[in-house]
Amino acid sequence: MAFTPEAGGFYVGDVFRGADEACRARNAQLIVIQDAIGWQAAVFHPDPIDDYLRIAEDVRDGVMAVTSVLPANNLPRLARLKAPAVAIGGPAFDERGASVVIDNVGGAAMAVEHLIGHGHTRIGFVGAMDQFDVRQRYESYLATLERAGITPDPALCFAAQDDLSEGGRQAAEAILEAGVPLTAIFASTDTQGVALMDRLREGGVHLPEDVAVVGFDDSELAQAAVPALTSIRQLPESLGSRAATLILDAIDGRPLEPGAHVIPTQLVLRHSCGCYDNYQHLLEAAADWNGPDWREQLANVLAQALMAATMPAADPIDRTHFWPSVNVVVEALDDAIRGRRVTRISALDEAWWEASMRTRNAETLLRLVDLLEFVALCRQPDAGADPQALRSKLRDFLAQSRLQILRSAAIPDPLRLPTGPRSTRSILRSFLEDRGGKRQSLDWLEHVDAIAGCLALWEPGADGRAALRIEALYGATGGTQGGGTIAPEAFPPGHWRDACRSEGEPCAVMSVPVISARRNVGVLATAMPAERRYYDGYWNLQHAAAVLALELDTRD
Repeated sequence: MAFTPEAGGFYVGDVFRGADEACRARNAQLIVIQDAIGWQAAVFHPDPIDDYLRIAEDVRDGVMAVTSVLPANNLPRLARLKAPAVAIGGPAFDERGASVVIDNVGGAAMAVEHLIGHGHTRIGFVGAMDQFDVRQRYESYLATLERAGITPDPALCFAAQDDLSEGGRQAAEAILEAGVPLTAIFASTDTQGVALMDRLREGGVHLPEDVAVVGFDDSELAQAAVPALTSIRQLPESLGSRAATLILDAIDGRPLEPGAHVIPTQLVLRHSCGCYDNYQHLLEAAADWNGPDWREQLANVLAQALMAATMPAADPIDRTHFWPSVNVVVEALDDAIRGRRVTRISALDEAWWEASMRTRNAETLLRLVDLLEFVALCRQPDAGADPQALRSKLRDFLAQSRLQILRSAAIPDPLRLPTGPRSTRSILRSFLEDRGGKRQSLDWLEHVDAIAGCLALWEPGADGRAALRIEALYGATGGTQGGGTIAPEAFPPGHWRDACRSEGEPCAVMSVPVISARRNVGVLATAMPAERRYYDGYWNLQHAAAVLALELDTRD
């Protein structure tokens, strides 16, 4: 069971993708309870979440919550839950609790030390100080300067209204108004850092010549920024995976160790600090690329390099599970450097698609191709081979691999697969057609690729507490009509949860609040494919739930 005010996008979406995978590996079902409509409601309207904490209590074996994005006044409520509990990315529920956190202190220290290594002493800080992670990064920023003999200057610290683009632009405006009194900036998030750089460039500041910038997250934005943003890589998937594993171990009888379990970070060098990209370590992997077992070694190095973009190096790797098709890539390379025609083209395409599903970090994927090229150049050609023919085959193989990576990266892009408009149109059509008194239809869930859906509306219960009335069903349970009242503790219904399976495994369930400006209308539980659940599928579901709330509210 997981509680969160949002469940998608970078960071939170990656957290739950990691938790999801850990649960599926142990044949456990993850139920994500969203208690507000995204971060906006959590920040600006932190309503009590007591009724949402009741959801699925009857089947709750363990609890985790993303406390870094929860209002602080909810922590005492979470501490009262009776189950093994782990906080993610923020403080534990109470002083005896367990949490899994990013190494904010070590990551911030790496960022500041790197800027000091470039010769900077006037280093600024940008961050939304009300957030747990940001406060830790700020305190480490101060301590790192002091260790280097640099007295922190309060005038170089710029508090932002949020950790998003507006906060970065706001900080950049303040820096420009102050006459750019610094030569380097540590931005507490990539989103702030990219927006800050954009505004500084508009203001005539040259980056990194006038001002060097380092961010924190290593999100997709960092790769696409101009200049590319040097950043501290955190691995949100590991937060979710570690939290879920701790809870599952506790359910199996292993004591839950209290205190903070820290996930390490990594400095990723790009251009915004004045560095070139640094990935020489991939090409220096210790191996005899002419030895008899070179294929096995290369498959391991490729899988480990891919894994490094999603989890700490200390985590064990099962290559056959993490990247099952890596051997297809190695075999195709072997064909190319022997001058043979690569015949398993569709299998090679699927192998790169499989890798792209593991990480959205295009830099990592393209560097894998660089590693393949390096290994090919290290290999001694067979006796009598035509060097020109070998070079031609190798060039074709490398070019096709890079092209397939770019294709795969484009496939899940929600801008190319917009389902929000279709789901909105379907809901509105359902509203117009149902004026005759029919129950609400959930057929529009097909536009967000949902496997199943269950809509329940809040109403007064017999015991004076809120209850849920099942309004509509969709998908796996067969049929669309609901009916009957259920206690939140038993929602979603057991038969519906049992039917939510994908390829024989239990499918994670996401419970989304349906809220209008006037009231909490209901709760929509959905099961979606894992590859869509926490990214474009999640945001389309939020969009649809908002329209659904307006529709249901209008009927009253």
